Amino acid sequence: MRWYLAFRYPVQAWDTYQFEKRYAREKLYQSRVQEYDRYLRDPTPTLSAHFPGADVDGLIHEVQGKRALYDRIAQLSAKPQDFLYKSVFGIGTARGELLYAMTRLLKPEIILETGVANGYSSAFFLQALADNGRGHLHSVEYPPMGHWKDPRIGILVPPELRNRWTIHLGNSKRILPKLVRQLGKVDLFLHDSDHCFDSLLFELRTTWPAIPPSGVLLSDDITMNNAFVTFCDGVGRQPINLREPGETHPLGFVPKTLRPGEEGAGHAPATP
Repeated sequence: MRWYLAFRYPVQAWDTYQFEKRYAREKLYQSRVQEYDRYLRDPTPTLSAHFPGADVDGLIHEVQGKRALYDRIAQLSAKPQDFLYKSVFGIGTARGELLYAMTRLLKPEIILETGVANGYSSAFFLQALADNGRGHLHSVEYPPMGHWKDPRIGILVPPELRNRWTIHLGNSKRILPKLVRQLGKVDLFLHDSDHCFDSLLFELRTTWPAIPPSGVLLSDDITMNNAFVTFCDGVGRQPINLREPGETHPLGFVPKTLRPGEEGAGHAPATP
């Protein structure tokens, strides 16, 4: 069956082969993962410091009142066998609530994320944009082989929230440079796709120049390798990671502009 799919979908087959090669080399890029423990931060006070006067807990309670969103997630999650992606793929509601709060505070015009899967992050981003009354989400997703344009991609996103959403299908290494140029700026970026060292570092470095002074860059599952700390070294930032209770992989947090009291890397200014 795999050879049949490779013949029918040669580009995806080649990309899958390249991914497997990258994944096999990942142990070469894990020498600094212990450093992340030094930069572990509680999400609520960290966001409150970056957005002075912000009621982060209040915003989390606000989104928890969006029953249509939570009911859809609960109903669909009750049958994970119907998902295109395994249930392991997804940030979950606790992290989704954090993304919602961040989006409500930042009020971005453009959000860019890589990795959609079942649509956890997309759903919370889009709920926040709807409540802001402004903004658009661009999502880059590479579907499994043989499932191009499968309607189950992002299935958790309620239909009434999809008018602010554009999905770009394909390999982020091909799509992201052109898309970032077209968008001009990216107020909020989230990496949550291929976490291999080369891919993660490529996405962060490609997007960073487009983030304005008020913008924020986020990266999920940063403790898998050295990519996030390597990126932070290059832009003069500490590899701050936010982790909610029960989470195993922190969310990397990099503001383009440091607020008073926030810490940089202490050895270099942020590059444009």
